[in-house]
Amino acid sequence: MTISSDIYKVIDGEIKVDDSLYDELAQDIARTLKTRLSDTEPVRKTLGLSSVGKPLRKLWYDFHSDIELVKPTPSMRLKFLFGDIIEDLLLWLVKVSGHTVTDRQREVNCCGIIGHIDSIIDGEVVDVKSASPKSYLKFLNGSLPDNDPFGYLAQITAYDKEVGRGNPGFLVMNKVTGEICEYRPDPIFDMPDVEPIIEKAKAVVNSDTPPDELCYEPVPDGASGNMKLATGCEYCPYKHLCFPNLRMFKYANGVRYLTHVEKEPRVEEITDDKTDQDNLETTSETDGSND
Repeated sequence: MTISSDIYKVIDGEIKVDDSLYDELAQDIARTLKTRLSDTEPVRKTLGLSSVGKPLRKLWYDFHSDIELVKPTPSMRLKFLFGDIIEDLLLWLVKVSGHTVTDRQREVNCCGIIGHIDSIIDGEVVDVKSASPKSYLKFLNGSLPDNDPFGYLAQITAYDKEVGRGNPGFLVMNKVTGEICEYRPDPIFDMPDVEPIIEKAKAVVNSDTPPDELCYEPVPDGASGNMKLATGCEYCPYKHLCFPNLRMFKYANGVRYLTHVEKEPRVEEITDDKTDQDNLETTSETDGSND
């Protein structure tokens, strides 16, 4: 694949950019700013293709919990604005480096669920993401199929099923280091059969009760005998609903959520977890909006 290396050539000045193309980027970013800054309504609960691959218990709570819809905080809006602008920039760099970019935000309908693809690059569906360093590594080393709590693979498989290109992928930027990588899942081993996933997601959303199965089972907290939340549960706004007796302890490297305590930690126990508000309906390893 050459997309990332071609982007670097533009950055290094090896590929010259026509002056008229700068105006095109400015228009894209201005359109993004206008859309984001005018959208201040509470997050709406709608089943989109970006949701169908989520763990089912979390998906149920997204639609049925007593937690009210929240108006996005300024920090939440800035986070997603940043991701959208990065998407604009990367796709512009892809285009000026000589690749064909079409169908931006094209609406697709897969099994009755609506989504919007980021783009088609050189005839293939490509989802663009700005990612945390930890998430970036999963795309860089191809381990996303082993740890995909946000359902990115189901999402892009649904996009590709509708568009019918056959070789979808991700273009990802590490938002801390500026590194860029491309990842294309193996169509046989990594891309799921998305129709049953979508039908199960529909059934869960329409159910009156949450699935019995937890999204992730608690894991041992070292050799203490204590059990803590799995990483996939730590930033979930519904963790206290799944674990009513959850206890929180403030360590130097952050809050640790214990589901079972055999040995009392020698650190401060806290009762107010301020992360839940910002995590409601927005928790993601990557920035930007997508459905």
